[in-house]
Amino acid sequence: MTSPDASPTLPRRTTPRPDAATLAAVALLTLGALFLLYASRHMTFFSDDWSFIETRRAISADALLESHNGHMTLVPVVIYQLLFAIFGLSSYLPYLVVLIALHVTACASVFVLARRYVGGVAALVPMVLLLFLGAAYEDLLWAFQITLVGSTAFGLLGLVLLGREGRRSDVGAAIALFASVACSGVGVAFLAGAAVELLLRRDWRRLWVAGIPIFLYLCWYVGYGGDQEKATAANLANAPQYVSDAAAGAAAAIGGLTYNWGAPLLLFGILAVWVARRAQLDPRELGPRFAALLTVALVNWGLTALTRGQLNDPAGSRYLYAGSALLLVLAVAPLRPPRRDVRLAAAALVLTGAAVLSNVGALRDGQRLWRGYADQVKAAVTALDVAGRTAPADLRPVLGYSPQIVSGEYLDAVDDIGSSPGFSPAELLTATAATRASVDATLTGVAAAGIRPLPRGERASAGGTAPTVDDAAGGDARVRGACVRFTPSAAGATLQLSAAPGETLTFRPAARGAAVPLWLRRYGDEFPTDPVTSLAPGVVTEVALPRDTQPQQVWRLRVVPARPLVACRD
Repeated sequence: MTSPDASPTLPRRTTPRPDAATLAAVALLTLGALFLLYASRHMTFFSDDWSFIETRRAISADALLESHNGHMTLVPVVIYQLLFAIFGLSSYLPYLVVLIALHVTACASVFVLARRYVGGVAALVPMVLLLFLGAAYEDLLWAFQITLVGSTAFGLLGLVLLGREGRRSDVGAAIALFASVACSGVGVAFLAGAAVELLLRRDWRRLWVAGIPIFLYLCWYVGYGGDQEKATAANLANAPQYVSDAAAGAAAAIGGLTYNWGAPLLLFGILAVWVARRAQLDPRELGPRFAALLTVALVNWGLTALTRGQLNDPAGSRYLYAGSALLLVLAVAPLRPPRRDVRLAAAALVLTGAAVLSNVGALRDGQRLWRGYADQVKAAVTALDVAGRTAPADLRPVLGYSPQIVSGEYLDAVDDIGSSPGFSPAELLTATAATRASVDATLTGVAAAGIRPLPRGERASAGGTAPTVDDAAGGDARVRGACVRFTPSAAGATLQLSAAPGETLTFRPAARGAAVPLWLRRYGDEFPTDPVTSLAPGVVTEVALPRDTQPQQVWRLRVVPARPLVACRD
């Protein structure tokens, strides 16, 4: 008999084991994350990243809440500020890890949403198609896209939690929905979708789940959202076409096909879902959740059409992600779990595999394109690291790729954060020839500011040792005091000199004859095709090489005079 004083034995709580579909989803998500980390291994801070680096480092209301191209970016700014403090700028990897984590969250949410309709095994298909959506390579290789990817991930997570009962789920849904709109304007569409679902359910007691994020967003909009791009009459007129083009672009992206296939593929998908639904004995009611998903998709595309339609880029890589995720869930929402059929499973496997392989190819193409951008940006900031404060404060070294990089603001950011994304001196010396030539292009532009013809009557003061002669091809170079006199003896005669940063050389070509081209290089193996300037006949030209952070690396100078020329060291 049990003693009356003995404590009762409580039933042991058991955690249900994940089923095979869940385990497969975890394995695929892990594989996809590792693949994307590998694909993005050569990337660096690019374009809008620099807006956060140069202007959003301070912890202040303006830095956190100020809009970025009309978007609320509170969550991305906080993430970047944390990463600045922990990792600095020396590696892009931590920033990409956050991006890929959000992408995995979005894919997992698609799996959970789709599983509710078609079961675990079939739900792997839309999850995998989003996981390897290579057509949206800008969103998968560029850390700044935690804005759009974050909005999608938190928005889908909010819908997952909204479909569950309980106070914790409601609080989590409200937080996720606010995080969605605090990443980018895509979150506005998810707020609209959540509100529609709750209204159609007539779930009045839970309206606060969408109401609180909407209220907070409106408060932000009144205080900081005034510079959002406004809808124009032209955009409004073209909005239906833009929305249909955006939907077609998302469908083509899912299939791994070019945009021209988008409209036929979208129509085929709608027809296939309709036929599959008709074939089911007990078709599922579309219900509030389907209306919510459709609302999110249409509001997202519609707002983009109204505010960005003038760009005429509805199927641009960065715009494909959210639309594709929503199309994938919308495609399965009207269905019930498919019957077990080997032929159906084989067809789904083949089609999914083909789409994934095509998208992996698109991702590789995007990777090569963005690798080129990254190389240019890294070379440019390396040049600014070398030049230091000798570079003009308003210099923009990569207007085509990252116009946000401004020399003075960049150097302030590096000083403040304490690290640079550029090459170290040792890495620069072993970088590719193309990279070193790109560094030279920026440094030569800085050095060009120190080249000036001396006014008549102002004479250079030659003193000390003569410039170092590296080569005198097709002529005779003779040292006289602090000067070198070069006399060409053949057409195309070339004089090459070297000088340290901070030194000043003067060149005096012969009074008669053609102008003498002058080239400069620092780290490159070859002189560039175009000279930095031409020396006027008979005019003394001063070349003051800037004193920078790497004095051990000399400058190389080349002139090709047709007549005698004198070069001196001041």
